[in-house]
Amino acid sequence: MSSQRPRPIQARRRPARGAALFAVIVASAVCIGLVCAVRGHIPRLSHLLAPIGSDTIATGVMHAAIPLSLSTGIDLIDVDLAASNYRPAILAENVSLSRLGLAGDAYSPSAWLARRQALAVVNGGYFGRGKQDRKEIIGLFVKNGRILRPAPPIRGQGGAFVGAGLYVRSAFGITREGNPQIAWASTPSHGGEGVYAYVTPNDPHGGRRWNIQDAIGCGPMLVRAGRPVVTDHQERLVDDLRTARTFVAYDTIQGHPRHFVIGVANAATYKDLAQALIRYYARAHGTKPARAMCVDGGSSSQLSYKSGGQTLTPLATSVAMPTAIAIVPAGS
Repeated sequence: MSSQRPRPIQARRRPARGAALFAVIVASAVCIGLVCAVRGHIPRLSHLLAPIGSDTIATGVMHAAIPLSLSTGIDLIDVDLAASNYRPAILAENVSLSRLGLAGDAYSPSAWLARRQALAVVNGGYFGRGKQDRKEIIGLFVKNGRILRPAPPIRGQGGAFVGAGLYVRSAFGITREGNPQIAWASTPSHGGEGVYAYVTPNDPHGGRRWNIQDAIGCGPMLVRAGRPVVTDHQERLVDDLRTARTFVAYDTIQGHPRHFVIGVANAATYKDLAQALIRYYARAHGTKPARAMCVDGGSSSQLSYKSGGQTLTPLATSVAMPTAIAIVPAGS
């Protein structure tokens, strides 16, 4: 038997109130950090607790700033098509066939803004060869009802996530009445007239005639019927990086487009952007986006808009493009 006497149990010291408060703060910070690490980024507190920052730039038109993280976010222009005198437009100038193929004069969004008296402009679709002031237009392009650049279905070899076969890409269109539409679309393989829309980007058969006045091809689709779809694999536009992206979207009320949006994210994946747009429409309008798609991204992603007599450019590069998507006065 041990000759040592048992040590008396000492009463635990109660920590000071300041120390307890500090421990709670540290624990809370650790929990938030763990949750954010799982989500892949640390969201701004304003994104969690405060309304989206917005300001009205014209009757029925507002600019909204949506933080995604400490260093990333979205700027968009939101047009209420029922309350505003503004409508979407696809801009292009001096478009003609040349040694480059179909080409047009190229400008930055801020230059397009000044040239066309627009309220807001983002870059348009894909473009190719050319000099800074004139570039090739790639993908479907329709202007004033004329198909200037056809885009028949493309044959893909397939891969890990998609089978071999024909596929089409997303396109943004505007009807004769000035309403936006988004569809998986193409022109006929045999060279016939018209543009056709499909219910899927794969196996493009049995499409319906797409009656649009202007259209520009790009992709991928992000949202369809209020749900994220992100058909980057199907459209062969796979990109999992967080990078700059330009987009268009709209919701519908009683079957008609109502809130049309153009904008840019300075760093987002396709999935990030799809989810952010769904959240935005729910918070701003209590609706779901009927359609949303990306247009040309990366170094081409740019937005310029007018507010209070000033031209503001939340995201800009030195890249000039032959097509642009704009918000312009109705009938212009």
